Amino acid sequence: MALSRHEPLPVGRARKKLAGIRPPVHSQPSASRSLGRAIQRGQIPGPGRAGLHLPPGRRYFVTILPLVAALLLTVACVNQSSAASSAGSGELTVFAAASLANSFPEIADAFEAENPGASITFNFAGSQRLRTQLEFGAQADVFASADQRQMDLAVAADLISGVPVPFAENVLVVITPLAGGATNDERVNNLDDLARNGVKLALASPVVPVGAYSHELLRKLEANVVDLGPDYASRVLKNVVTHEPNVRGVLQKVALGEVDAGIVYRTDAATDYAASRVGVVSIPDGSNVVAEYPIAVLREAAYPELAEEFVRFVLGER
Repeated sequence: MALSRHEPLPVGRARKKLAGIRPPVHSQPSASRSLGRAIQRGQIPGPGRAGLHLPPGRRYFVTILPLVAALLLTVACVNQSSAASSAGSGELTVFAAASLANSFPEIADAFEAENPGASITFNFAGSQRLRTQLEFGAQADVFASADQRQMDLAVAADLISGVPVPFAENVLVVITPLAGGATNDERVNNLDDLARNGVKLALASPVVPVGAYSHELLRKLEANVVDLGPDYASRVLKNVVTHEPNVRGVLQKVALGEVDAGIVYRTDAATDYAASRVGVVSIPDGSNVVAEYPIAVLREAAYPELAEEFVRFVLGER
């Protein structure tokens, strides 16, 4: 099943529900300075970005809507203007979930354009790994997690200034190699195939959000889809041959044909890199898992006022 990609829709608020879908994206912008910095740091494997375009002079939120089995990621960006804001200057360090690597760099470009003295460097990785790095003293200004649990642990460790705020949602999809996979005889064409003997499945580690969500998804499918059988989750988990440190690792395993299927966020399946390499198996809407992303300024932020301004920019409050 071919992957559908859709351009963002303008809306009034990040939490607002959308009813329509725009035509497919015609082109993708070139890599930004922020994305280049992240690639140089080895935090992004290098595929192109997808799903975010910020026209000047308009208030936009980034939304990738679910199409049968799709995921929803809503990220806010607002009121670009030629005038600099009063946020000040400095180089922000943003620790962000790996699944945000396709949307945050362009939001950063828009923020930098509005704040000429500001620049943003990203560290994209699994949320659990980022939170652990912060606990061990890594310096950063903003933390954007792929789940509330990792943010709650950061709050408990006294790493957060203020109250974290949800800013985006995501859902899961099953992806398979489009062609030429090393295990092509065990192609996965539907959810039932995930439990078939001999299928090789990649999941993220259960200690990172997407891995925990994947396990929750399998339990929900077992409970809600009668045809899959009462022991569906355990049969699928027996086919797991690798636990990757983050969602990007799962995507790469599938794209390279090293496994027959994997579970990732919809946004990761919608990148240019994925579009020519993986297909998507649909998940019933009522059985999918919605991931909520919180964002917060860190207590030890080097530029706390600028960090707060960036968070407001993401939330669409300016």
